[in-house]
Amino acid sequence: MSMKSDDSTILPVGGTNTVYQERLEKDTEESFNFQLQVQPNADPKTYNLTLDIAYEDKSANPLTDSATISIPIRQQIRVELDNPIIQADGMEGEPVPLSMNVYNLGKSTLYNLKATIEGNYLRAEQSFFGGNMESGASKTVELNIIAETPAGEEPIIDDGGLAPEGLTEEEMLRMQQADGLVSPDTGDITIDVNGNDTDAGTVIGGAEGEAGTDTIDPSLPVSDVANGEYAGRVKITFEDEYGKEYTEYQDFSFTMMAQTYYEDPAWGEPVMPEEPIEPQAGFPWLYVGIGGGVLLIIIIILLVRRSVRRKKLLQDEMV
Repeated sequence: MSMKSDDSTILPVGGTNTVYQERLEKDTEESFNFQLQVQPNADPKTYNLTLDIAYEDKSANPLTDSATISIPIRQQIRVELDNPIIQADGMEGEPVPLSMNVYNLGKSTLYNLKATIEGNYLRAEQSFFGGNMESGASKTVELNIIAETPAGEEPIIDDGGLAPEGLTEEEMLRMQQADGLVSPDTGDITIDVNGNDTDAGTVIGGAEGEAGTDTIDPSLPVSDVANGEYAGRVKITFEDEYGKEYTEYQDFSFTMMAQTYYEDPAWGEPVMPEEPIEPQAGFPWLYVGIGGGVLLIIIIILLVRRSVRRKKLLQDEMV
């Protein structure tokens, strides 16, 4: 019995592709083992092996038979991820751009490349889809990160030093501390969605994670939301030519400023601070007016002097 591949991609170890069995009795079977190796540069796909069998019957008549075996070949998946680049620190609730390069260092094509964001209090504004990646190719993943306030935390309100009913900000802070609404040490709001006290800046929802809208995943990078430090990871998924899915992760961190609101005394409601209106450059009428006035005075002085000279000449002629 001999074995061969159509294009010599699969070869026997040791150089021989033939085995010999002197006799095979009736109603018996025999096993033959071939140790094979695949060419290192073989494309990942299914290859065919042909087995040719030659034998004789009891009368020494030559007989032949053949069979085909299909063998799927896979190349090792090798993917490398750059460190994510955060374009700039942002404001809470606003998108923060993130970019990261992905490299296919293996010999197989990667299919259906996708990327998204994972993190406590973080989400992607929209997932990234990169399609297929040939061997030796690279792609740049671009995502926008949205940081969200944990459930139970209140926005920072600046009333300009005035609180309701004429109280100063310091007096209002003492009242909130007495009611247990504010941390006596830091002044941070420390109330969860159930009205229970928590450590300042670590509000994550109800008691022991049973209430509230936020669920902390301990397997994700840890964020220090109280100080505006967010951490997460980019999740990359792709498939090989047989549909098997692979996943890669890359961690990142960045600083996010809390959104500040200002209390409107007329309505008693927090409003977003308005952007200062820059005065628009226009025609410099003030300087034109001043220049025109000076010019008018000079003209009047010249006319008066001319009149005085003319009168003096007339008097001299009469004499």
